[in-house]
Amino acid sequence: MLRAWLLWLLAAACCALAFAFTHAGAALAALCVPVLAALAGFVVLRCSRLPALSLRLPAGGRKDGMIAGEIVASRRAPGRVLCRIEVRNDLTGETTEFFAEERFSFRAEHCGRLTVRIRRAWLLGLPGLFARKIRTDAAAHVTVLPDTFPVSVHVTMPEVQSPDSDTSSPDRRGSDLTEPFRLREYAPGDSLRQIHWKLSSKLDRLVIREPGMPAARTLLVFWDRSGDAAARDAQAEAVFSVCQSLSEQGYAYQLGWPEGGTARFAEAGSTEELLRDLPLLLRGGAEPLQETGALRGFGKILYFTASPDPVWRSLTAGAEPVLLLCGVPEQPDVRCICYTKEDYAAALQQLEL
Repeated sequence: MLRAWLLWLLAAACCALAFAFTHAGAALAALCVPVLAALAGFVVLRCSRLPALSLRLPAGGRKDGMIAGEIVASRRAPGRVLCRIEVRNDLTGETTEFFAEERFSFRAEHCGRLTVRIRRAWLLGLPGLFARKIRTDAAAHVTVLPDTFPVSVHVTMPEVQSPDSDTSSPDRRGSDLTEPFRLREYAPGDSLRQIHWKLSSKLDRLVIREPGMPAARTLLVFWDRSGDAAARDAQAEAVFSVCQSLSEQGYAYQLGWPEGGTARFAEAGSTEELLRDLPLLLRGGAEPLQETGALRGFGKILYFTASPDPVWRSLTAGAEPVLLLCGVPEQPDVRCICYTKEDYAAALQQLEL
């Protein structure tokens, strides 16, 4: 704004001097230009209703691609709207800022949920001489999904050793018909042994029991989202690629991640469920787990990390953990598969877990 004032004063002074020495009509007309520009800018200060601002962004974007956005004003303003835009990657913690007036674009270097926010906004007069601050908290989100690479995964679940571990978990889909995961109507192709005959006879229609999973034989893919930006980006691609392979092969498993000091889980047995739940993993960074038994009740845990939680062994007590480490191991006493943020696609092509 200071530069605009200096330019305006210089133009006005030149026009005034020209008119003073020449008394020419052209010089007087030229003097009117900066005066009228100043009056137009002054209108901004007297504007009674400032526009409300919002952001328009696509739902998703591609990594290393340009994402286009737009600043939308609720009403036409007597001047230009200038905004300072902040883009924060909620997964990696990276933040960038830039100025924009109406349309803007930025590059998504890493995957993650991007929070785009208007940090400050001004209504500028036509010559840029006057400015009024616009109060706004406009924000929008865009999810940049990780790329995938081909992975061949074979998982061997541990055998049930104790009577306690043979109890069923009705809230997890699996193969145990003694405790159904849920009840639904019969559909062509369903197995006859899944029919709930007693309930079907009462309702006079066929009802199917979807089987539950014995707690000690369930599979968990847990990602603690640790490491720097490049490491988290590499882990996201590794987690998504491994989960995609598990889903395509028909494995029943759950996704897990830290949130609010505890572990959050989501059923992800199908590709559709995986695509539904993946954005949840990308919306936050690393968090320590404060709940001691947060990961208990699973038979095998695929633990993705770049820096394991110091108490992660107690978190996975009773399970068979496999550490998929983005980095160099420090003499782990559990099975560990190591990769780096440069060679993860090659290192994880064949996995016997």
